[in-house]
Amino acid sequence: MGLSGSQNLFAGTRTCHSIAHLPLPQRVAAMRDPEVRANIATEDPNEFNAWSLLCVVDPPGSCHVRCSY
Repeated sequence: MGLSGSQNLFAGTRTCHSIAHLPLPQRVAAMRDPEVRANIATEDPNEFNAWSLLCVVDPPGSCHVRCSY
């Protein structure tokens, strides 16, 4: 977990996916941009997230997760 790992809380968003190829210092700088932060906050965190294939938030919008692995 974390920005240097393969997964973080925002990794599944379209914006994070689009900057994932950047070196860590450039990703950090990009994520400090208020527009980038606003995009990340409003995007679907499961769009590019492989965890969504394994786990289901039940009910949607809650913090209860069921995993099928």
